Amino acid sequence: LLDQFNLPAYSYTCMQTIDLTARTNTSGKDSVDHWHQVGNDRITLTAHNGGYMQFFIADRGLQWLSFHNPEKECLGGGICFLEENKKMWWDLYNSKMNSQKSSYKRVFGCGYFQKVFERKNLKVEHFIYPPFGDDPVVLSEIKVTNNTDQTRMVSVYDFWGVKIQSLIGALLAMLIIPKDRKKFGDSKLISLVLRFVKNLIRTFQLASDQKRERFGAKFIFESYFDKENYALILNPKYKSKVPVEEDQQADRNYYLQPIFLASYQKQLPIKYFNQIQIRKKEQLTYSVKKSYHPITNSTPCLMLGHELTLEPQESICLRFIFGTEEYEKIPELIRKYEKSVREDHKEKNFELWKENLLYFSVEAEPWLSREAAWHSYYLRSAALFDKYYANHYLPQGNAYTFLHGVNGAIRDYVLFLVPMIYLNPQLAREMLEYIYRTMTPEGELPYALVGVGQTLGAIVHETSSDLHLFLLWGLLEYLYTTRDFQFLDKKIPFYPLDSGKSSTVIEKIELSLKFLFQKVGIGEHGLIKVGSGDWSDGISLLVKNRRAFLKRGESTFNSAFALYVFPLLIDLLQTKRPKVTKFLERRYEEIKKACLNSWNCRWFYRGWDGKGNPVGDNNLFLEHHPWLILSEVPSPSQTKILINNIHKLLDLRSKIGQYILYPPGNVILNILPRGWDVNGGIWHAMNFLLTWAYSKCDIDKAYQSLLKNSMARRAEVYPHIWYGIWSGSDSYNADYVGVSNPGQTFIHPATPQTDFPIMNLNLHANFLSSIIKLVGINFTYDGLTIDPRLPHNKFKFWTPVFALETDENKIEGFYRPVIDSDCLIRVRKPKHWTKNITTSVNGQPVTENFEIEGQWLLLKLRIPDTGISFSLEHL
Repeated sequence: LLDQFNLPAYSYTCMQTIDLTARTNTSGKDSVDHWHQVGNDRITLTAHNGGYMQFFIADRGLQWLSFHNPEKECLGGGICFLEENKKMWWDLYNSKMNSQKSSYKRVFGCGYFQKVFERKNLKVEHFIYPPFGDDPVVLSEIKVTNNTDQTRMVSVYDFWGVKIQSLIGALLAMLIIPKDRKKFGDSKLISLVLRFVKNLIRTFQLASDQKRERFGAKFIFESYFDKENYALILNPKYKSKVPVEEDQQADRNYYLQPIFLASYQKQLPIKYFNQIQIRKKEQLTYSVKKSYHPITNSTPCLMLGHELTLEPQESICLRFIFGTEEYEKIPELIRKYEKSVREDHKEKNFELWKENLLYFSVEAEPWLSREAAWHSYYLRSAALFDKYYANHYLPQGNAYTFLHGVNGAIRDYVLFLVPMIYLNPQLAREMLEYIYRTMTPEGELPYALVGVGQTLGAIVHETSSDLHLFLLWGLLEYLYTTRDFQFLDKKIPFYPLDSGKSSTVIEKIELSLKFLFQKVGIGEHGLIKVGSGDWSDGISLLVKNRRAFLKRGESTFNSAFALYVFPLLIDLLQTKRPKVTKFLERRYEEIKKACLNSWNCRWFYRGWDGKGNPVGDNNLFLEHHPWLILSEVPSPSQTKILINNIHKLLDLRSKIGQYILYPPGNVILNILPRGWDVNGGIWHAMNFLLTWAYSKCDIDKAYQSLLKNSMARRAEVYPHIWYGIWSGSDSYNADYVGVSNPGQTFIHPATPQTDFPIMNLNLHANFLSSIIKLVGINFTYDGLTIDPRLPHNKFKFWTPVFALETDENKIEGFYRPVIDSDCLIRVRKPKHWTKNITTSVNGQPVTENFEIEGQWLLLKLRIPDTGISFSLEHL
C-alpha cells in the first residue's frame, strides 16, 4: 500500500499465534516471529510482529542494545505501557486483541513502525521512527484518545528494555548453536553428530549465546535523571579490568556509550523507572512492579511516563527520544529534536526519504514503482558506522551479520555500493574508502571484518580470489558515474590503521593488480586461479579433490570478470599509468584465449579442478557466463547457444529467479544438499548479472528476469513463507523434485540462514542494479551512454543522481555528477525517429553541441556539480 507520506508500506494483518501459515521452519523450533528493518545512516532496528523492537548499532563492533529475550526479562523496546486503576496493559501483540472489544494494527513503513490498538475504548496510536540522517536515536510518538463520554485518568509510558548482546568477533563465539537447535543441514548423520557436538560445547559454556550472555552480564549500569532535559540515562560500566585501550582493536566492545530516554512533555510531571517486574493479573492485564535504582546489575530498562487526564473524546500526544551517545553530547542531541517534533517533523522527515529513493515505473506493471522504492529504502536504511575505520558502510545482513556478527564479504560491499552510487554517491565513496582501509601494504584484502577493527578469514575463506576484481569494478562504476576522478589521488591508510602506512587510490589499483597476478596467480590452462573460492564460497565442495583444487584450481568466473573489468581499467590508466596499461592489454589477450578454450559447444567450463579436469562439463553453472556475455568475448553463435541453454536449463525450470547450477552435484555426506546454496540454489547476486547479460542479447528475457526476481513474484509463488515478501535472504532453495524445503533458505552446519532470513542486501541492491542496467545507463571514461533495454517505450526512472523519462517521441533526462565535468552523452536514437530532432539543456534550445551519428544522438556538455536537465524530442 501507499501510506500517508505517499511511500510504500506493508500492512501486517496476520494473527501469527493462531494462523498456522505463519509458522516457519528454523534450525530449532518453528517460529512465528516476523520482522521489518527500520533504520537510518547510523542504527538499525528490527520491528517485530509481536509489537516490540530491537536496537542495533555498530560503532564499536556489532551489538544489540535492546535485545529481546523474555527469559532474561527483557521485552525489547518501543513498547507503550498504559496504567488505569492500578491495572496495566501494553501494545505488545496478543491474539485476543482483535475481538469485539479490542483491535490491533501493525504497519511496516519506509523508516517507521506503527502500532494502533484500542482496548476499553482507549485508542493508542504508537509511531516509532529514527530520524533521517546520522543520529543514533529513535523518536517515539504516542497518541492516546479517550473514546468514551467520561473523563479518565491514565498513565502512559514509553518503554525500552536494555539488554546488551555484543556479537563477539572470535571464531568460536560465532557458533550459532542455541539450546533448541536440532537441524544442521539436510543430512541426518551430520545433524546427529553436530547435536552431540552442540551439547558438548554448551556443556563447557562456549556457544555464542552463552559467551554473549556472560559478557553482557559483566556490565553494571549507573543511572541518572537529568531534570533539565527530562532524560533518564543509563551509563554502562565494565565491572572487570578492561583488557584493551579504547582506540585498540578488540573482538568486542568494552566501551559502551550511555543509553538514554527523554520526554518532550516538560509541562507535565514525569515518572521514571529503570527496573520492572511483570506478573500477569488477568487476560491482557498485568501487574507491573516499577522501581528506580542508582546502580543496577540486572537487566535494566528505561521507562518514562506521564499521568494524563483525558476528557471525553480528547486526544493527547506524547513524544519521546531514545538513543545512545557520549554523555556530554546527550543534552544537545535531545534539544536538536525538541522543537522539530512539534513542527510536523514526521512529514519533513519522510519527505527526505522520498527525495533519496529510486523510482521506476512502467504502465504494464504498476507495482514495480512501489517495489523499486521499497528496495531502495531497505538498502539505504541498512547503513551503519564503524568508528575504527571512520566510515559508513552497508552490511551484508541476515544471519551473517545479525547472528554470526560478521561483516563481509568485500564482494558484497561492492554489489551494494553500485546502486548506492545513484542514491548517495558520498556513501558509495565511503564504502570504497572503507574497503581500502582494510587492505594491507602487501595488497591483501580480508574476507570479513569482526569486532572492533579485526579481520577474519573464517578458516575456509582465507584465500578468496575474487575480492580485488570486485573492488576494481566497484571503483570504476563509482569513478565513471560520478566523474570524481580526484578520488584517485586521495591517500588512504593501510590496515592496520596504526601501521602509519598509506597510499593513494591509484597506487592501490596497482597493488590490487600485483596481488591478483602474483599472489592469486594464473593456472596451467591460462585462467586466474580460484584459491579458497571466487564469488562462490562453496565451489571447492563441488570437485572431487578439494586439496588440489585449492592449490591449483582455476576459475572462469574470475577470468571472465577480468575480461569485463580490464578494458574499462585500461581506459582509466591509459595516460596515467601507460606501463600498467600495456601489461593489462597483454594479460587480457592471454585470459581471453584461455576462456575461449573452455568452450564445450554448449557452455563454458566453470574452471579446472587442479588435476587437469574441467569443472562444469556436464553441469551448467551460471556464475561466470554473464561476465563472458558482458565482455562480448564469445562469438555471436556461441552467445546464442549459451543464452538458449541458460534459459532452458536454469531459467524456465525455476518458479522464481534462476538456478545457479543444473544439474546439481552430489557432495560428500550431503554437506551441500542438492538445490541448496551454490549447489543449484537461487541467488540474487548472480541473477542480477544474468538479467544484465540478457539485456545485451534479448530484451524480453531480460525484462522477464527482472520480474521473476521480484518480491511480488515470490509472494505469488510462496505466499506462506513470510521472508521474501518484504525482505529476504541472499539465496533460496530450488524447487525441482528431490530438493528439501523448496522456496526456503538454507540451514548449514555453520549458518542457519532460516533463523534470521531477511535483511540481506543482496536481494535489495541487486534488484535495483537490474533496473539501472535495463534502463540502459552505462557510464564510461568518456561519458554516458543511454541505450534502454526494455520492451516498453514509455517508462520513468528517477534517482538523486540520474533520471530518465521516455515516451514515443521524447526523451528527458537529468544528471548530477559529483564535480564539474565535461561529458559526452550518447543516446540511442529510437528506430522510428527521423533526423527531425530538437534538443534542449536546462530548458534552452541547443544546436552547436548536438549531432546525429548513425543510430546515436550525441550531446557534448560541460555539466556542473549541481546537475543539468536535457531533452531530446522527435518532431
